[in-house]
Amino acid sequence: MQSETLEYVCSSCGNPIIIALGRGESIGPRMITCNICNIHTILYKKKYPIPDTVDAR
Repeated sequence: MQSETLEYVCSSCGNPIIIALGRGESIGPRMITCNICNIHTILYKKKYPIPDTVDAR
């Protein structure tokens, strides 16, 4: 069984939330309760920092 790990951040407090989904599972808006601010939250996908040095040759 393949599982997918997704990283999100809470729209209220910015707390990182890691969710493991099994195959065929999905999440929708406001389905996750943040463990810091304790509300059903809209999650934003975590953006990874872009490295400073990009070789564009």
